[in-house]
Amino acid sequence: MKKVNTITACGLLSVAMAASVFAGCGEKPVDGTQTAMVIDGEELSLGLVNYYLRTEQANTYAQMQGMMAYFGGDANNFWTMEGEEGVSYGQSFKDSIVTDLTKLVEIRKNAEELGVAVSEDEKQKIQETAAAFMEKNGQSMEKLGVTADHVQEALELKTLEVKIKPVVTADTDRKVSDDEAAQSTCTYVRLKKAEDEEANAAAKEQMEDILKQILDAGAGADMNAIAEAVNEECYSAQYNFNKGAYDDENNVLDGAVKDVLKNLKENEVYDQVIEGESYYFIIRMDHFFDKEKTEQQKETIIKERENELYTTTIEGWTEGIEPDFRDCWDKIAVDDSVIYTIAS
Repeated sequence: MKKVNTITACGLLSVAMAASVFAGCGEKPVDGTQTAMVIDGEELSLGLVNYYLRTEQANTYAQMQGMMAYFGGDANNFWTMEGEEGVSYGQSFKDSIVTDLTKLVEIRKNAEELGVAVSEDEKQKIQETAAAFMEKNGQSMEKLGVTADHVQEALELKTLEVKIKPVVTADTDRKVSDDEAAQSTCTYVRLKKAEDEEANAAAKEQMEDILKQILDAGAGADMNAIAEAVNEECYSAQYNFNKGAYDDENNVLDGAVKDVLKNLKENEVYDQVIEGESYYFIIRMDHFFDKEKTEQQKETIIKERENELYTTTIEGWTEGIEPDFRDCWDKIAVDDSVIYTIAS
């Protein structure tokens, strides 16, 4: 029988980090004071890494439950499923935790130089959260080898991670020109082509009827309402894109539609049904230059630059670091024998 350990929300820190707590039993008691691994000269205790591992495991399981249910899988056998190169998801997940811990250790090593620290107020909240954590768990936490000090250390590491990102990304280039971010907006109606010649001809005829009604309705016609009134199978959507989308193969727009869009004017409906590879299309150019969408795209570009700078910086800190694992870490399994869940 599979054992279930439950994790419930315990508190929320000012840096938007939730401390989680374990309840239940089923684990063979471990000594959390022993060293689980050494990362760049820093010893990490088994209690610390076990807390971090099981909390992240429960969060991942909660996400996978919905996905597995949707696709008809069994979430209770998720961790033993094999992924790439025959490695179980449990082992891959355990390896990813080591990557996370390596990142956190290097963030802590670089934090002081960058002027980043856990404030006294934050430390106080962390201590309170850790105390509440232990109060709710009792003996079950002892089986994981986790103490209040381990919880506190983990939360301080995560706090530093949150606080260091804006410092690392402070020098991000935030200048984005209109030309770089420029967004156009179009509205399209599409109807899937049929394999049967007669049915296909009927589909095209329906699209021609829809197009005529749209053209008769004039500027601002509700293309979706007109299309659905003729055929509920029609799909309509507004789509914003930049100039590069005309040449982007990984794009929702059919090549035949792109060719038409290049020559459309503002608020112009193309006066013919477009035959794409798999669909018939009706297209309208709503805005050749959509100011609102362009401003949103500028923010997206800046966020992408920030993330790229942050990732590059962290990778530079962690490059070449090889953790030294101890036997107690090797014995920790991520499998389906104990299921960790999140309780409300």
